[in-house]
Amino acid sequence: MPKYVLRGTDWIDPATGEAMPIPERDEVCAPLYAPDTPGYASPITGEWIEGRKARREDLRKHGCVEAGDMPRKNGGRVKSREFSRKHGIRWEGDL
Repeated sequence: MPKYVLRGTDWIDPATGEAMPIPERDEVCAPLYAPDTPGYASPITGEWIEGRKARREDLRKHGCVEAGDMPRKNGGRVKSREFSRKHGIRWEGDL
């Protein structure tokens, strides 16, 4: 998939200089734009971290991982029958 850059009012493929093709069907055709994350002070060093790349580097440099990436002690299994019933999750005792 080509990467497009905005030149004036047109989206252009920088490798070929061609404009982004627009489908003729009634589909939505728009480039994906994801703004960078806002800056914050690192909880480890207090240094200012600006953007995703700096965040990844700060985590890597200090041997940290995102909280959502941490492995669970029980491997993600549900051990409570009440919890599984409340949330509609299959309980391991029923296997």
